[in-house]
Amino acid sequence: MKVVRHTRAAHSMDESNERATRKMSAEAVSRKSSFVNSRILNRGSRNHPGLNGSDDAECRSNDSSLSVRDACQYDEPSCSEVPDDGGTRRARSVTSSRISLFFSKDGKEKTDMIRLLNQMKEETELGCPPYKLEKDWREIVKDWQSLSDKSVKQQEAIWEIVTTEHRYIKLLRYLSDLCFYLTSLQNSGFLKDVENRFVFSNFVQLCNVNYEYLWLPSIEPMLNHSRNSGDLLDLNFLVSGFQGIENWSRCYTIFHLAHSESLKHIQKRLKDNEQFRDFVTWAESQENLDRQKLIDTLSQPMQRLTRYNLLLKALLKVTADENEREMLRNLVENSEKATMQLNWEMNNNDLRARLGDIMRTIEGPDFVDLDELDKLFGLKLPLNLGDFMPLLHPRTPTHRTIFHKGDLRMQEGKKGSKIDVHCMIFTDMFLICRKIQGKKDRLKIVRPPIHLGKLIFHYFADQCGFYLLTLTDFHTAASLYSMHTSCPEETLRWTDMLKMALDEFKKIHRSSWAQKDQESPLDEYGRGLFVEPNALYAPRMMPPGYPQSNIPVVHRKCSSMDSQAVAAHAHLNSERV
Repeated sequence: MKVVRHTRAAHSMDESNERATRKMSAEAVSRKSSFVNSRILNRGSRNHPGLNGSDDAECRSNDSSLSVRDACQYDEPSCSEVPDDGGTRRARSVTSSRISLFFSKDGKEKTDMIRLLNQMKEETELGCPPYKLEKDWREIVKDWQSLSDKSVKQQEAIWEIVTTEHRYIKLLRYLSDLCFYLTSLQNSGFLKDVENRFVFSNFVQLCNVNYEYLWLPSIEPMLNHSRNSGDLLDLNFLVSGFQGIENWSRCYTIFHLAHSESLKHIQKRLKDNEQFRDFVTWAESQENLDRQKLIDTLSQPMQRLTRYNLLLKALLKVTADENEREMLRNLVENSEKATMQLNWEMNNNDLRARLGDIMRTIEGPDFVDLDELDKLFGLKLPLNLGDFMPLLHPRTPTHRTIFHKGDLRMQEGKKGSKIDVHCMIFTDMFLICRKIQGKKDRLKIVRPPIHLGKLIFHYFADQCGFYLLTLTDFHTAASLYSMHTSCPEETLRWTDMLKMALDEFKKIHRSSWAQKDQESPLDEYGRGLFVEPNALYAPRMMPPGYPQSNIPVVHRKCSSMDSQAVAAHAHLNSERV
């Protein structure tokens, strides 16, 4: 035990010696710095003889501020003594003059930009004065003192809708003005590298929609009615604005989809563009933003549709009349449908991203020269898979989805040669592409996109492929393709996916035009364009050797694909009759 204690003591002594060594090294550094300071003070004392020896001590004891003042003289260069710094003083003066010249130029540009902004703001306010709203609903309604508590709460709930919408439209109008200001500044040579469509997105459209479809038809007539008569704010006026919210709120989908890219662009320009920072600072200094950050106000429309739903539910809670309650329930249901539609569109972001990835692999068509088209007609008509599907009602825009893609061997007509193609099945489109040699995963479109509503397909007799018959707008045969697969199972996969995609489009098409004030353009354009379920492609293909009943395989012994197409078309017409 004693040995152990002695060992521990030895360790502690070594540690104390080590600490002492570290402490001595620190003290050595301190002595060294003190020595340097004393050399500096001695050099200063030779330049000032009155501060030597006891005189120096006496001066320090009598006037300590003198030492501080002299020390400052030693730290800073004297104006009377010009040291030989090798011309650095002149270099600094030249550099500083250049910097001042540079900043004076930027300062002039900033002054000109702010002057233009103030001028445009004054012109806007003169041309469109702000709408003045009363501070409280009691300034409009007469004899409000005699109202019951239930009626007062109802009036306050209606007034909450009015005031929040007034502030919101006021903000949208100011942001729309900023969009106009930014465009005017860019026309004057400022902020050239700022994308206006990313900064202010579709705020002009949002302002117009809220003002024309909600404020003008419902809120303003309700206010004018109460101002003229002194009666209570009538919630029945709200029907004119909120009953169509599911339609006019679709512009919010555009805003939500572009909002993240907009914020990224703004944050990037705030870092690398001083003029844009000056523009944002000016915009935030105006009273319209109420001391808010511009980037925060640009996110205001994100929760507006949800806010409408909450405001209507709060009004429903304090309404007693049963007819008014039923009317409010319908308005709440409409606002919930609008919110659900928005959420559905937002959930399709992955789908749009996938379509964008597919579009980035497609370099363009082979069947037409886009550069020549642009040169002759000034038109750029690329295929955009992210657009809404055509032939649907404009009030129900819908994106397409991809069902299947893969490689096939295609033969066009009877005497055409077989080529390797890469085909894709979308909700409304069949796309035939080819792979570009030497470029990985790059495609060219070899045939015009085919709408599934103008497509008839039927598998081969040996089931190792299928025919594709495309129709014109006049319901005549346009082209016939033989798509060869590696096995019957792959043929079954392609035909099943084609039928699934076509059934999905027919379902979307019917629901799009159901209970609308117009007929489907397909019904007017080509009645019976969709192939009915009992037609050629409907029977499910069975493996070889199984009996295949009700499968209208036409001209099995005929080797001519053109004859097959004519016979198939004749059989289709006979089925419809």
